[in-house]
Amino acid sequence: MFNFLTNNQIPFGLDINDRSLKIAKAKQTAKGIQLVSCGRVDIPEGIISRGVIQKTDELIKVLKEMSSSVKGETLGTKKCICALAESETFLKVVEMPLLQESEMQEAIKWGAEANFPFRFDQMYLDWQTIEPIQKKPDKIQVLITALPRDLADSYFSILTKAGLEPLVFGIEAAAIARSTIKDDYAEKPQLILDLGFRRSSAIIFSGHSIYFTVSFPFSIEQLVTAIVKEFGVSFDEAIELKDKFGLDSSLGNEKISNILVSKIDELILNARAFIDFYEERPSIGNPNEEKIAKILLCGGGASIPNISKYLAEKIGVAAEVCNPLINYLPTVNSKIIPNRLETFTTAFGLAIRGAKNF
Repeated sequence: MFNFLTNNQIPFGLDINDRSLKIAKAKQTAKGIQLVSCGRVDIPEGIISRGVIQKTDELIKVLKEMSSSVKGETLGTKKCICALAESETFLKVVEMPLLQESEMQEAIKWGAEANFPFRFDQMYLDWQTIEPIQKKPDKIQVLITALPRDLADSYFSILTKAGLEPLVFGIEAAAIARSTIKDDYAEKPQLILDLGFRRSSAIIFSGHSIYFTVSFPFSIEQLVTAIVKEFGVSFDEAIELKDKFGLDSSLGNEKISNILVSKIDELILNARAFIDFYEERPSIGNPNEEKIAKILLCGGGASIPNISKYLAEKIGVAAEVCNPLINYLPTVNSKIIPNRLETFTTAFGLAIRGAKNF
């Protein structure tokens, strides 16, 4: 289907985290998805802390001013699609018998209460059937997602006070998968590592769906703080050193590389644990006991020099920085492509959902 909506009817993707707002808008054309708008606004420290809004009025001010940062076509709308942080949302794939629609709703309700740490009335629930990796004639697979009502309501309230119209709140993992997995299908299981400034998440995608997602305590902030302590430089200077030398000692500063390696080794331990957990449990998501075929890196940590090569060597699985425009047409206006493209992964995924009538 093509999206014949006018520009002011297509919602844009809005990724909100502790340090920035990222905006992306796309449209469906006869040839595919076209990126038409992109922008970023920094959020001053302390307004949001680990996904929780601390300073409402200041965030509203940032939201009201964000459209001026957008490059490309003007947004032309207040309608947006947002994602809540993976650490605050929940996802589960369950196998169920074939049921009538009314029976399905009730079964999912009870299944959600059994799998998520909330009562039914404390969460917003969504679900969809997915094409299973291994079909069974009397069973279906259902992807269930849940958002805590209090968190979603707080974001909804602030966005509306800022004059925006949030149409959908989704989970971050789904948006990331939508922008990194070609045509929403992976023949072999893939591990996506979203390496963020204050937190990171791991997503395992196989076939047509996410089967595993978890937040874990690895962050770019940890790396930068370690450099600050060792060299006595400012935080911004430490970021520059991280980005310049990374894990490649041949670039001229072996001490920086060694500091980063000590922290990245903790990431490797986490990644191995996630891989082992998936591969050693032939469950709904891995009935054929397949190995993880590839690691995809996104988020700010993906830009660390030599990180994908280092992970591949240490874990023994091919690793690469993702292409978050893999599901977009290649004819993108170069003037709107942002620096640090891999940090826009969530926003690009949300924009695709908007272009496809969400």
